[in-house]
Amino acid sequence: MKIVKVEQGTDARDQVRVGKVTASMMDSVFAAPGKKSYDVAMNNLVCDLQGVERFFTEDEPWFEHGKEHEAEAIFAYELRHGVDTWRDVFLIHDELPWLGCSPDFLIGEPPTEGGEVKCRRYVASYMDSIHAPENRYQRLGRAYFLQIQTAMLITGFERWTLVNYYIGGENAAPREADRDILRDDAMIERILER
Repeated sequence: MKIVKVEQGTDARDQVRVGKVTASMMDSVFAAPGKKSYDVAMNNLVCDLQGVERFFTEDEPWFEHGKEHEAEAIFAYELRHGVDTWRDVFLIHDELPWLGCSPDFLIGEPPTEGGEVKCRRYVASYMDSIHAPENRYQRLGRAYFLQIQTAMLITGFERWTLVNYYIGGENAAPREADRDILRDDAMIERILER
């Protein structure tokens, strides 16, 4: 994999991503043409490739909440596991230069592990995520599962950590839970086909 060190939320990062299918959009790639998520993702790729401004931006409240609390969630993860992480990278597949991902953190130099952080806005969504029933997506929704499997496709890693984090609130303390997601080679083949 190619590692591009670039700060999240900058124009430089946006330029590295131009025209690439990213792990976070893989669920949209799997959606049927004509579905809103598929059409938005494909239209955004076309906008990128044509050099015109996208008509869809990621300014949803959940997205802003995640950006606001991600650093503290990663710091809490580092303390729990006694590791140092590094961030602000964009990873590109060695043989498929149009495929990339922005992991929330990496561990090791060179990296041997990666992680995705989900900062929950409500304690109920945090509880739902850590008590998810067993299913074919390793207790994740399809979108997160595809995102993480695509990251493992790009990196070659055998597992990826999903960090669930709830900042706490008036009636609830902060909560943190980690889950190792294992590489699923059958799903990775489906991702490559798609």
